[in-house]
Amino acid sequence: MGATNTKANTKVAQLTPEKLRLVQSYLTAIKAQTGQFEQSFGNSNSSSEKRHGQYWLDFPYRFRFAYAANPKTKKQQIITINKTWISIQDYAGAQANRFPSAITPLAVLQNRAKAGFALADIAPYVVAYEVRGQQTAFTLRDPSSKGGKHKIGGRLTLYFNSITRQLLGWQAVDLQNQKVQVRFFNVKYSDSLAPHLFFVQEDENVAR
Repeated sequence: MGATNTKANTKVAQLTPEKLRLVQSYLTAIKAQTGQFEQSFGNSNSSSEKRHGQYWLDFPYRFRFAYAANPKTKKQQIITINKTWISIQDYAGAQANRFPSAITPLAVLQNRAKAGFALADIAPYVVAYEVRGQQTAFTLRDPSSKGGKHKIGGRLTLYFNSITRQLLGWQAVDLQNQKVQVRFFNVKYSDSLAPHLFFVQEDENVAR
């Protein structure tokens, strides 16, 4: 990834209706999938700044990231996004800390999906679109938001293979300008994923 650098060999497209239709086509082409991910933080390439694990994505409302077990504690952190909530567990069955997804850049996708990614609805949110070689990237941001209650903070850049329309990963930047990059690989697709994959199971086996 990394198509957000506008170098000489990068085509930065104007947000014409044609380009917005391409954005629409990429969003609607995202399939239910599972695979492996690598997550990095900030601008560091240090191995200590990278994490990896398995993910499940039933776009646009459900995500789950199961991180590789901590070599010391042997516990596997799990992050689940199920519609309006983000749940973070230190390990499977642990009590979850919950946050509203509306305060994260991912809410841009969830809110736009309510209208089926209609052009008129996504147009104000697409702030950048560019192509470099076989990679396409576009950035979504709430144009009226600077954070706060019921406001979407930060921005989200999605990366795709320009030929296959495969989602390669994303970069999220929050209101504090903290950057998180996620790259997907070894991906398998399906028509849908079972809802139980996105249940948050706590100590008393309560699905949230």
